[in-house]
Amino acid sequence: MRVEMVVLIRLDAEDRLRFADLTELDLSAGPAGEAYVEHRLPARSAEYLHFLDELDQRGIEYWVREERHFDLREIRDARALRLRPLDTIHHVGLPHETLLDWSDCCATCMRVPTQRGQLLVDGRLLADHCLLGGPRGELLVSERIALRMIKEGVTGCLLRELRLAEDGPEPAEGWFQVLTTTRLPPAVSPPTRFALTEDHCASCGQGGLFVDSMLYYDVDDGDLDDINATFELIGEGAGLAPELIFSPRFYNLLVSAGARFEEPEPVVFV
Repeated sequence: MRVEMVVLIRLDAEDRLRFADLTELDLSAGPAGEAYVEHRLPARSAEYLHFLDELDQRGIEYWVREERHFDLREIRDARALRLRPLDTIHHVGLPHETLLDWSDCCATCMRVPTQRGQLLVDGRLLADHCLLGGPRGELLVSERIALRMIKEGVTGCLLRELRLAEDGPEPAEGWFQVLTTTRLPPAVSPPTRFALTEDHCASCGQGGLFVDSMLYYDVDDGDLDDINATFELIGEGAGLAPELIFSPRFYNLLVSAGARFEEPEPVVFV
């Protein structure tokens, strides 16, 4: 494993105009609506510590995140993988008649009810993809992947038809939503490190979190399914959603079908 520290320097409105064409400008790395210039440095290096010291002395606002990189052997030997789809769709909505089950929600924050009914999707955004992630943790797969999942007995999920916005009540042919049915217990913290945001609920401890380390679990990995959702809700605001933990065999199935993911990260069992 190679650890890299990503230092993000916040840009104000004037800076955004001056630096809008620079390739190092990362508009999605920080909280929504904020822009950052990104610097990558080796973890615990003298260069990294000196850079932070310079920023502090100059009073420059910044944010740091840790990124971990794994070689192919580490990925191959992992017993479970934390994955995020590289291709995402942001216009995923719930039709007005969809029912939501609030019975399992926290009585304090009332966040993330159980979905009842089909998602409504703009079909134009599905073209040229086979797997897409949604803004609230939705996972959408093409019919080709869905058929392979059924044939190979992928566990921990249900497949539900989608609805296309332009087709009224008719289902979206060739696409399905993957609904997770297995939810993991809370991650062991420490050693799992979470950063809390203003959206964190002290009552349920689920939402308003960002993962700052690998995920650690005190469970038997033999009890996991091919698809598992974290107990914690990662992110903030409307983007709160569980992380997805996949088995290596399901990851291999998806990659062989053409699905694309951010760099996979092994999950550790203690």
